[in-house]
Amino acid sequence: MAAFAVVMLTVWGIFHAYIGMRLLVPSRLTGAFSYASWAVLVFSWLVLPMVFIMRWFHPGFFGEHPLEMTAYVLFGLVTILFPLLLVRDLGWLMAWAMRILPAGPARGEWLKVSGAAMFLLTLVMFGGGVAEYLRGPLIEEVELPVKNLARGMEGYRIVQLTDLHIGVTARAGRISRIVEQANALEPDLIVFTGDMADGTAKDLLADAAPLGRLKARDGKLFVTGNHEYFYDYRGWMAEVPKLGFRILMNSHIRIRKGKGILAIGGIPDSETSARFTPKQAADPAEAIRGMPEEAIKILLSHQPKDAPQAASAGFDFQLSGHTHGGQYFPWNLVVPRMPYARPGFRKVGDMLLYVSRGTGAWGPPIRLFVPGEITLFRLKGVPPS
Repeated sequence: MAAFAVVMLTVWGIFHAYIGMRLLVPSRLTGAFSYASWAVLVFSWLVLPMVFIMRWFHPGFFGEHPLEMTAYVLFGLVTILFPLLLVRDLGWLMAWAMRILPAGPARGEWLKVSGAAMFLLTLVMFGGGVAEYLRGPLIEEVELPVKNLARGMEGYRIVQLTDLHIGVTARAGRISRIVEQANALEPDLIVFTGDMADGTAKDLLADAAPLGRLKARDGKLFVTGNHEYFYDYRGWMAEVPKLGFRILMNSHIRIRKGKGILAIGGIPDSETSARFTPKQAADPAEAIRGMPEEAIKILLSHQPKDAPQAASAGFDFQLSGHTHGGQYFPWNLVVPRMPYARPGFRKVGDMLLYVSRGTGAWGPPIRLFVPGEITLFRLKGVPPS
């Protein structure tokens, strides 16, 4: 864990060093403006790890939430500005190779003006991302095709929520609006695929309380994400059932409708459960054990990359989150290229994997070209192939 933290702090430092060398130095700021710019850059590098360290040793420290919000805003700005400058500089290299760069003082002026343009574009993009986040998640309606679906199961409605990240950027008011959206879909079942909150249950319970008002005819199910383990695993495992959720830990439930059987299995987060709770490490084979052969078998797993194991175990569908679809530009061009991370459906063996873009947002309160989603699944019978 310590080695990972050092690596991430180093990478984060490289981001800031690059911005300093390719934006601040060419800008030729002087005096107080120069000192202030470099001070903000160093503060931006250190503030997010500082929040995590202080929260680890002193949960609920004075000024935690304003400092956390500041850290997330700076994180968003840096992670937009850095790739914009990188793309600009790649264009610069191409122009150099083609020998079409301006000569003499004009070259420095071009760097200064283009850097200012990248900074302004970053502010515009960040503002657009905030506006999209504040608009709230969209409703995605998806059909789950089932061969020889029993009549009583036709049109069965499952609502998936995932990656709410309740905390400084997602308070009770926002959660209440999401609950209203979900309830309006009149679900038969609600499933939550991890990352409910970013903080302790004691600190955020009032903001999570609206989830207790979620209504579904056949109940509400929950599986852990990696953030449950990062913050307050024991606290949230005690409070989630009080919100009306049944926690699935390598286990499943069965729902009967007429002659149809729907079996919903769930596993804990596979990235962190083995490290934090080794006796409850993710095990799709254990989750499916005892399911009737004729049942429709759905696995709830926070991590999309669990799909090969789920398919091998015999599940028909896997519902996941975690990736946020990259959450905002330009990372929405990068994250979906990771294994099994692309939002939407994909075939994995004989199984269908669905990856949600997430209902909330981690870190900066922005969603740029990657809107959050509440997913409504409907079971639909299809003829056997």
